Amino acid sequence: MIKFFRRIRQKLLTENKFSKYLIYAIGEIILVVIGILIALSINNWNEERKLVQKERKLLREILANLKTNENELIENINTEKRHARAIEKVFALTHNFHPTDSLDAYFSMVVYRESLSISSSSYDNLKTIGLDIVKNDTLKLRLTHLFDVSYAQQIKNIDMVGISLFNKIADFIFANPFYFEGFRLGKFTDLETTRKYQLLLIAKQKWKDDVIQSHKAILEETTEMITEIQEYLGND
Repeated sequence: MIKFFRRIRQKLLTENKFSKYLIYAIGEIILVVIGILIALSINNWNEERKLVQKERKLLREILANLKTNENELIENINTEKRHARAIEKVFALTHNFHPTDSLDAYFSMVVYRESLSISSSSYDNLKTIGLDIVKNDTLKLRLTHLFDVSYAQQIKNIDMVGISLFNKIADFIFANPFYFEGFRLGKFTDLETTRKYQLLLIAKQKWKDDVIQSHKAILEETTEMITEIQEYLGND
């Protein structure tokens, strides 16, 4: 092809047709420029296609993490509800005792320290690569809020308040070992100690209610995020 164009140029020059040669040369330059622009467009299209594929792959991975988190929250809420009922029963027994084979199990649930395990490896990977790879700004903002605010704040609260209450109840148990022996027999001779335990139970119950409600709010946000990503990905 190059030899073909070179022959045409040489022929025009030898025939002394400079004006035609000039027009031809300009036309050849235009063709070269158009070819470069087409090549750049194809390259840009390929790069954009790769970015889209990468974005969708990352979102599919995040979607898998979110479904894991959804199940974790549902299970966690059910666990916290069981423990809240146990606290209610222990509190009721301090007022109106009756023998029950479940007492030791109730005691364990009162002491139980809350925890929340969030899967975030895919989101962390997204942040490492760059959040701007997600083209939908609304989706991106909701993702960052869910992981960096909602999940992070809930874990922080559980670590701070949950550990504090756990330590207070554990300290009470270690300081009053004989109290629980009497409790099992329905003997509450130390009313002051019983009152202290009741106050701990009230604090724990309120904390359980707060955890359950905040878990429900985060679960709703997680479920909405799952739906939003699924709609964004379409049939992918």
